[in-house]
Amino acid sequence: MDRNELTAAIAGTLAAAFLLGWILRWVFSWLNRSARDGMSLPAQLHEAEEARHRAEYRRAEADRRAAEIEAELARTRAGLAATERQLEEVRTAYRDATARQG
Repeated sequence: MDRNELTAAIAGTLAAAFLLGWILRWVFSWLNRSARDGMSLPAQLHEAEEARHRAEYRRAEADRRAAEIEAELARTRAGLAATERQLEEVRTAYRDATARQG
């Protein structure tokens, strides 16, 4: 075997190896197409986890705001009760004053 034949044999072997690798890659990717589609599952799980965290944060904010509103309502009711007591005192004083005059 001379130098030219050896070069042709090596080139043919390399070309055949390249072609075989390309065909096997194509077959492997065709067989694992469902695995490639399933690769989005971790991304979907990550997105769902982030959505859960956002929902928990919004719920905590809503609970905090509801507690603030309830406290404000309690203060307003206490103020209203105090005002009603003062109003009743004024009414009583007015009745007493009008009863003394009449």
